[in-house]
Amino acid sequence: MHLLLSSQIARTLLSLSSRAMSLSSYKSLLREKAFVNGQWVNAANGESFPVYNPANGELVCKVPDMGAADATAAIAHAQVAFEAWRGKTPSQRAALLHSWERLIQDRCEDLAALMTLENGKPLAESRGEVAYGASFIRWFAEEGIRVTGQTLQGPTPDKRIFTLKQPQGVCGMITPWNFPAAMITRKAGAALAAGCTVVIKPAEDTPLTALALCQLAADALLPPGALNVVTCSRSRAAEVGRVLTTDPAVKHVSFTGSTDTGKLLLAQASSTVKRVTMELGGNAPFIVFDSADVDKAVAGLIQAKFRNTGQTCVCPNRIFLQRRVSQKFLAKLCERVAEMKVGDGFEAGTQLGPLINAAAESKLERLLADAKQRGGRVLAGGQSVKVGSGAGHFFQPTVVSGLGRDSACFREEIFGPLVAAFEFDSEADVVELANDCRVGLAGYFYSADVGQCWRVAEQLNVGMVGVNESMVSSCIAPFGGWNESGLGSESGVGYGIEEYLNLKTVLTLKTVNCTSRAKPRFQFSPKINVTALGIEPGPLAPRWTIPMVSAMAAMFEPDYCGPVDDLQEHRQQLQSDSVNWKDCIHRWKRSREKWRREALSLQQQTFEAARSASHWRERSGLTQAELRKAREQLTDWHRETQRCREAARQWKCEAVRWREMARAWKRQCCDLLEQKDDQQIAQLSQARQRHCAELRQPYASTCRAMSLSSYKSLLREKAFVNGQWVNAANGESFPVYNPANGELVCKVPDMGAADATAAIAHAQVAFEAWRGKTPSQRAALLHSWERLIQDRCEDLAALMTLENGKPLAESRGEVAYGASFIRWFAEEGIRVTGQTLQGPTPDKRIFTLKQPQGVCGMITPWNFPAAMITRKAGAALAAGCTVVIKPAEDTPLTALALCQLAADALLPPGALNVVTCSRSRAAEVGRVLTTDPAVKHVSFTGSTDTGKLLLAQASSTVKRVTMELGGNAPFIVFDSADVDKAVAGLIQAKFRNTGQTCVCPNRIFLQRRVSQKFLAKLCERVAEMKVGDGFEAGTQLGPLINAAAESKLERLLADAKQRGGRVLAGGQSVKVGSGAGHFFQPTVVSGLGRDSACFREEIFGPLVAAFEFDSEADVVELANDCRVGLAGYFYSADVGQCWRVAEQLNVGMVGVNESMVSSCIAPFGGWNESGLGSESGVGYGIEEYLNLKTVVLNLA
Repeated sequence: MHLLLSSQIARTLLSLSSRAMSLSSYKSLLREKAFVNGQWVNAANGESFPVYNPANGELVCKVPDMGAADATAAIAHAQVAFEAWRGKTPSQRAALLHSWERLIQDRCEDLAALMTLENGKPLAESRGEVAYGASFIRWFAEEGIRVTGQTLQGPTPDKRIFTLKQPQGVCGMITPWNFPAAMITRKAGAALAAGCTVVIKPAEDTPLTALALCQLAADALLPPGALNVVTCSRSRAAEVGRVLTTDPAVKHVSFTGSTDTGKLLLAQASSTVKRVTMELGGNAPFIVFDSADVDKAVAGLIQAKFRNTGQTCVCPNRIFLQRRVSQKFLAKLCERVAEMKVGDGFEAGTQLGPLINAAAESKLERLLADAKQRGGRVLAGGQSVKVGSGAGHFFQPTVVSGLGRDSACFREEIFGPLVAAFEFDSEADVVELANDCRVGLAGYFYSADVGQCWRVAEQLNVGMVGVNESMVSSCIAPFGGWNESGLGSESGVGYGIEEYLNLKTVLTLKTVNCTSRAKPRFQFSPKINVTALGIEPGPLAPRWTIPMVSAMAAMFEPDYCGPVDDLQEHRQQLQSDSVNWKDCIHRWKRSREKWRREALSLQQQTFEAARSASHWRERSGLTQAELRKAREQLTDWHRETQRCREAARQWKCEAVRWREMARAWKRQCCDLLEQKDDQQIAQLSQARQRHCAELRQPYASTCRAMSLSSYKSLLREKAFVNGQWVNAANGESFPVYNPANGELVCKVPDMGAADATAAIAHAQVAFEAWRGKTPSQRAALLHSWERLIQDRCEDLAALMTLENGKPLAESRGEVAYGASFIRWFAEEGIRVTGQTLQGPTPDKRIFTLKQPQGVCGMITPWNFPAAMITRKAGAALAAGCTVVIKPAEDTPLTALALCQLAADALLPPGALNVVTCSRSRAAEVGRVLTTDPAVKHVSFTGSTDTGKLLLAQASSTVKRVTMELGGNAPFIVFDSADVDKAVAGLIQAKFRNTGQTCVCPNRIFLQRRVSQKFLAKLCERVAEMKVGDGFEAGTQLGPLINAAAESKLERLLADAKQRGGRVLAGGQSVKVGSGAGHFFQPTVVSGLGRDSACFREEIFGPLVAAFEFDSEADVVELANDCRVGLAGYFYSADVGQCWRVAEQLNVGMVGVNESMVSSCIAPFGGWNESGLGSESGVGYGIEEYLNLKTVVLNLA
């Protein structure tokens, strides 16, 4: 007895001693001013607000009550500091962060005491949080050193792709009160390690821990401005938050807090298209199956639920107990709960501290009253507790059972020590109950059934799952939620730091000569350049078109003819040319025979179909509608047979012409092989070019006739929903015009909100079956779709040219380009992998799963009506998502044709849906796609202003968003560049699709020494370019999409002239045909400054705006003087300059001596206001449509 009494007295004395020491030692870290640019400062308005101890209501101190002006100043200081901080190597940054982490560990007791003082949590928990928070700084310091890009083989043998990951800039952070240290170190640690600087607004209840961390950061010699803390009261929180989310200098916003506040901040951040990381509210299920170890489950619930008095976002909210173990579990739980001590966090043995404020106490009382009203039984606790003076807000740990899903405890996040228990019967029932929630942060379950562990872990719609484990967070594991629980992942191997890095894709030529300007050689390049060649493969069947065009391009591409500097090499080329001619003739013969067989096969199919129709009409009694459909199919087959016969006949004629040409060339080659006359060799080169021109005209005329007739087999005049061709619910339609002549092509349904909602519902139903297929099964269907697209290349290209206007050769290129994305993502889907990690303790394992998000809404542009759909839908479908697409009102027909081919490829109904609508209903349909809770991801390509609007709308349901917005690409020519290559590159990049692309060069920067030479050569090339109907032979520039585009070009040109610009070429509209189309000459304007509209605006047309510069530093500053940053290009032969400029351009894609930066291999995406996320690329594009799930498994 005396020993027991002595032990109690000793513990009491130790507790009192510890409390006294803690209360005195923290004062060395107590700061009563904000921390900005390495200085302790007051608010500009001179005001302050009080910080209270929630355990007793006593005043701790006052800190500055800062406003918008203070936040703006802090951002400005962080922006200045960013240039120096990003300039340090990752190892240098890591050394400073390690120093900060060691100081935090050394001052653990002081920090813990300060945290308990302002937050109220038990001192032991505060110590744990300090260690937990320090682990993030240590983790990210090392992660920063391990940031790597990729090096890839390009789409052609002469190209290489590499990726860079670069810090985004200033990051604004808004942190919560419940983990005042760890939420700062987890966010700021990642950002600082990435090379960013930060401005933090801590919670108004707990600013002192944040300021103490700043003191330790200063002691660790972090440079001024790298870490800044702006304190403010609750009344000014909205004001400061608005600055952090809307200031253009802030490139990333990270927030942890309530879902409603998160939605507000998301909407504000949309105004400047910021990267956003959000960890929002949770409503975690905690499931106990009848096979579980009940004692372990009770211990796990106690640990997870009552940490920080139940005031954590990942604590269990809804406790689901299988009926057989329910009573046993509740009895053991009530026993444990009855033993828990509620009290001041500094008191020994305290397990539950105070609630943060009176509002939290009132919420618990309301939830408890609702539970009782709905028949709930209070098994333990249920009342407020008076501790000390009674000024604090303490509440008993409470257990309530007998609840249903209609209770407030089921729907709301409790955020307090209240256990709400629900019973269930089967696994399917509890999974449905657990997922009946708009948020999805964490979930827990206990089971001894191995198969059940895997099934339930996969089926729970949450970002983190504890399997027989209640602690899911560590620096090793990715931390983030699904649905309305947040965006992005904090911490984890390769995840947390990635949130603060911009991805830059650099594409360069492997063959660039960096010591001298390369001379063009006389060669027959294997590169396919149909546009430059001008050959229109008319009679070639769709499935043989690409190889034939390749062969012809290899023989006759005039862009590769040039002066000869090696006669022996030239002779070898001529010998090879002769051999290649023979091979080309053999190919034509083989292809002709294939067409003959194809025609005979189709003829046989027609006869069989006729016999089949007659047979089934007699035997099965077909309806009139079925008979009519059969007749239409027979007619189509007859027409196809005739087309094939005609193609075979024309093929034969063309083959004769080619054979004669080959013989003539062979004779010339043989003669010249024995001669050494350079003049005759030059004449041969000119003759070769003339022969190319002679072959183009008859070939192209045949193509035009066939293209205009063949596309009709893919023309659809209804929308495609759930595998059916449907009209709009309102019965209305809108016209689609040919932009080249203004003629009506057809009408398609003008759908509205009701149609979009119905399509989403069908896609939601289809999602369950589509996600259930294996990646290989989905890949097989996608490969079938891709093959059909390739087979129908001619028809798709003709349809695209008809509604979009681009030259037919470009349309064919887009079909092949678009098909490549489906093939790419089909294979990427098979390669999706998670991670398996050793946990923070020996008995834990962590693994990650990547799972499809759900229904994806997609809004695509008119300029690439096929490729923008296949790049988005290909990734989503391969990931296991279903899609609802709203194509541009100008070009819906290509989208519908792709749907027809998808249906032919047997993609299941509802997996791919297209909702067509006119411009007047676009906002209505877009609002549904961005706000319907069933849509989990929105992907948009279009203007920046529209993107901002859609972002704000999507914030209402915290959707994942991928956006590829406007560009203002710089094109830089340094004086060391090969001017001829630079001119050719600009022609290729600028005038594709008549300059109407988001990545085309907008501002042409020419170093003064080469400016005149470059412009002279450019004007020569521009003068030769043909403007006309996309179906006409040799056309290089088609029409602008509409009158508004033409008016914009005229306005930009007028502004340029007014500001002293000189028009060197073009500058006028062109009348083509009937004059109803909107055609514009390729135009070159020089002598402009940065005050011109051409500098500030995206041109989106065939207007080259040229600017001069003197030095590398000047042009980098000019190029980066822009809020958008999609693509950039430069030409230089200086190796060092190539690396420097590629790194310094603030764009997502860079072409180095290369003008084509997009392919399925390379990540595609922009910086700043040019978008969010990456489309395509190794391991990037498909990741946008996958949710990350962290599973922590306890092996004990």
